[in-house]
Amino acid sequence: AFLSQFRPSTDALGRAIVSVTSDSTLDDIVKIEAQANSLLPKAFATFTFRPSEPSSLILTTSASSLSFNSEDVPVTAVVKDAQGNPVKDGTHVNFTTTLGIITELVPTHQGIAEAKFTPNMQAGLATITATAGETTDSLTLTVQPGSAGTIEVSLVTPKVIGISGSGVVQSARLEFLVKDNRGNPVADDTAVQFSLGQTTLGG
Repeated sequence: AFLSQFRPSTDALGRAIVSVTSDSTLDDIVKIEAQANSLLPKAFATFTFRPSEPSSLILTTSASSLSFNSEDVPVTAVVKDAQGNPVKDGTHVNFTTTLGIITELVPTHQGIAEAKFTPNMQAGLATITATAGETTDSLTLTVQPGSAGTIEVSLVTPKVIGISGSGVVQSARLEFLVKDNRGNPVADDTAVQFSLGQTTLGG
């Protein structure tokens, strides 16, 4: 804590006035003592400095993209009060995710709460949200799938096409679904090769 002055003089009413300001970002108890000349006993005043409620929260992580089989990734919430000070220790921060698993409740220490996120073998976009009091923040992590493990036909339309000159539609749309070994759709731009097998027409 700071005192505005250490040797104030009394005014016409016999008052010696000083101001005290906190320089701490944590809960703090400060005792002020005053003594006139060598007068005993001294006078004491005690102040408790305490951060206010959460006013801002910033959520960060060390990576924006990771593999579906990655180990735990830290997700950090920095929580401050309206004066820009870290909130008091033990302030609860709730974490949620739309994919994978994350530590749900983490208390702050010096204004910081760190949760652990794991994809849990799931691929896709994970939206992670942290909330402390009335303040919240979110970020998105891209969880990449594994390499191609299976391919299957997902659509054939129409299933019957005409021969040349028949007047019937002569083309069809085919769609194939490519997944990794965990059943996740593979990453965009995965190459798929096609070939036309032998065709036999009979009548």
